[in-house]
Amino acid sequence: MRSGRSAWAWVLAAGMLPLPAQGQSVLVRTFDMDSRQPLQGALVTLDSGDDVMRSVLTDVRGRFLFTDLAPGSYSVRIELIGYTSREQAVTVGPGEARTVELGLESHAIELEGLSVEGEERCTLRPEAGLRVAEVWDEVRKALEAALWTEEQGVYEYRTRRYSRDVEEQTGLVKNQQTRRGRVYLQAPYESLPAEDLI
Repeated sequence: MRSGRSAWAWVLAAGMLPLPAQGQSVLVRTFDMDSRQPLQGALVTLDSGDDVMRSVLTDVRGRFLFTDLAPGSYSVRIELIGYTSREQAVTVGPGEARTVELGLESHAIELEGLSVEGEERCTLRPEAGLRVAEVWDEVRKALEAALWTEEQGVYEYRTRRYSRDVEEQTGLVKNQQTRRGRVYLQAPYESLPAEDLI
């Protein structure tokens, strides 16, 4: 039988669950196209066409839930270092909860070795300029994610969740399950009201 003690094991988990959507919502999920594994820490940007509305980082399951959206058309863009960027349009009607799933392809940038040769005049090499642009685009992704984290005051927490079955009479633990994870939050956990824990 699960006793009152086990309620504390769910305090941490309760703080990690997304809040119920009010009005319209868009759930974004991103994953690696090759391994099908979720991608944590991807920068997700939601805009309405006129300007950027919100930017967030995906959680350990590669997800983020945008809530309290007005009905209309939006654009979802996902960027992550080492992957090609993806963008998709989504339309949300009154009371709708939409889901957008975008797989990202691995995109490693290979740079050739440097060679220095003396010449009387400079030679324009367009392909070299494109390589430099690709490298700086990867740098931009990292800087934008770091800037968002600093502005929001959000930090990466490594969590450990416990679920225990406790004998009511003896207080002995019959069974225990442990799950580790990582999540981006302003606070590592949120406590439930005392009346709910009782």
